[in-house]
Amino acid sequence: EGHTIRSAPSVQKAIETLESEEIEVVLTDLKMPRHGGMELLREVRARWPRTLVVVVTGFASVETALDAMKSGAFDYVRKPFRIDQVRETLRLAAQEHEFETTREAMRDPVREATALAASGRYEVLLLGEDRVPATDHLSVESFDPNDPSGLVARVEEFVVGHANAAVVVSGVERLLEHHRQEDIVAVLDRLRARLEGHGPLRVGFNPRRVSTQAAAALGSAVASEETHSTLEALANPIRRKILHRMGEGPASFGEAMRAAGLDDSPKMAFHL
Repeated sequence: EGHTIRSAPSVQKAIETLESEEIEVVLTDLKMPRHGGMELLREVRARWPRTLVVVVTGFASVETALDAMKSGAFDYVRKPFRIDQVRETLRLAAQEHEFETTREAMRDPVREATALAASGRYEVLLLGEDRVPATDHLSVESFDPNDPSGLVARVEEFVVGHANAAVVVSGVERLLEHHRQEDIVAVLDRLRARLEGHGPLRVGFNPRRVSTQAAAALGSAVASEETHSTLEALANPIRRKILHRMGEGPASFGEAMRAAGLDDSPKMAFHL
């Protein structure tokens, strides 16, 4: 049905497959010989955060499956499962991937800076895009990738001159080519802290030149934990259906569950 399938008899073999190929969804049993599905889940979340994990569980271990979802699993399927359940899970997983891809596509630094400036709420400093013309409320400057401390000094100067200041840093991959990832994350932390109470910090980079782990670290540096948890929640299509139904007015548990397309009360309770 358009899906390419890889199978693995053990957690170790699954990890070897993940290391050699780009896998979008992992469907794993919770209970396996030697190593279990939770161990695989933790490994995937740490090393391949864009890969979704669906756990397979028996009815008696639904609580364990919910624990897996709290640890980052996308969904769970009960045994004995029907093929239509697997199809629906894959359909929802595809929706989540599409949401994440769209969200990443929106991280265009020039577009971000232009939109912030057009809002009239901020004076915006766009760093790293010297070919973009300056406009009302938008200052554009280049930066030296060999001198990340210069970014901090320039932002400090900009914030002092503007009460409502927003900063967009483009081309962060150039900084990563010259410095350690943790050093650049620390610089972005300082920028975000300096902008606290003044306006947002945004960063842009070429995803082809930045690893998934580095991208996650950069995102954590510029956004609060609350922002991350909100975006992660909204990425899940089941939660978007629930929110859409609740937006229409009060709903009972059963009404919200039907709107979400679920027939599993524990799963519905988890998403709520």
